[in-house]
Amino acid sequence: ATHAVTNPIIGINVSGAEYSWETYPTTSDLDYLKSNGITLLRVPFAWEKIQPTIYGPLSSTELGNMNAFLTALAARGMSAIIDMHNYARYTLNWATLDNIGTGTEGTTGSIIGSAAVPFSSFKDVWTKLAAALKGHSGVVGYDIMNEPNTMPNASVWPTAAQAAVDGIRSVDMNTTIYVEGDNWASASRWQTANANLHIVDPASRLVYEAHQYFDDGSGKYTKTYDQYGATPTRGTDQLQPFLKWLKQNDAKGFVGEFGVPQDDLRWLAVLDNFIAALVANNVGGTYWQYNYRTPQGVPWWPN
Repeated sequence: ATHAVTNPIIGINVSGAEYSWETYPTTSDLDYLKSNGITLLRVPFAWEKIQPTIYGPLSSTELGNMNAFLTALAARGMSAIIDMHNYARYTLNWATLDNIGTGTEGTTGSIIGSAAVPFSSFKDVWTKLAAALKGHSGVVGYDIMNEPNTMPNASVWPTAAQAAVDGIRSVDMNTTIYVEGDNWASASRWQTANANLHIVDPASRLVYEAHQYFDDGSGKYTKTYDQYGATPTRGTDQLQPFLKWLKQNDAKGFVGEFGVPQDDLRWLAVLDNFIAALVANNVGGTYWQYNYRTPQGVPWWPN
């Protein structure tokens, strides 16, 4: 069986397993989502958690947690895109630095391609993970890296992404691979940030993934709808550079993160138009997010 998303499905992110103190959602969470018509989940996880030492074996505990979650998903007719939520970095003392709310999320750790985290280490982890998960009916895709950003130069992320794809395809030719773009995968900045992101996939099951929040792109919505000068087509307008790039390169696309705050209903019109534009262009997506808990009980994102 092949695991390719052929129709644009709109799903949701289930945050948790990417943090040192948190894990995967419960079966009651899955039942709730399924009852609301959600069948596709994007599931963040941490590289440091699944592979505590670079080039080392995968953690049997964490792989077990992931497998149990994916099996529970499959039993409900649901599926997951598993997302290495590391911003193109690996942090050696990750658990002690994993402090959401400090404003440094996604910018700490050593960049892939550096002496500390060679390209081959990124290929290694994905080769091992794909070998462990291939054929699992709960997995619909491998999202190789969340939001690469501030790379040393324009060739670093394409080189890293190609290494991961090569590793996956050495063991798994069926599962769809999702490749995000540099500059936090921004859809509005895609044309400039990812002009040279041309990844070769021998299985021809590659999807390019962008993210887009409708404020300044951060998703924090620190200003009001009016202060942003927002209109109902704001998100659709921000999506255009990504859609144009997909057409120019005859590529398949996906938007793995987008979301709106609940404090102004006008954002819902922006959201509805954005989703309509995704579907019209045969681009799937996953909303951010279903749940959020921190040790301090303080939400990093607006509700």
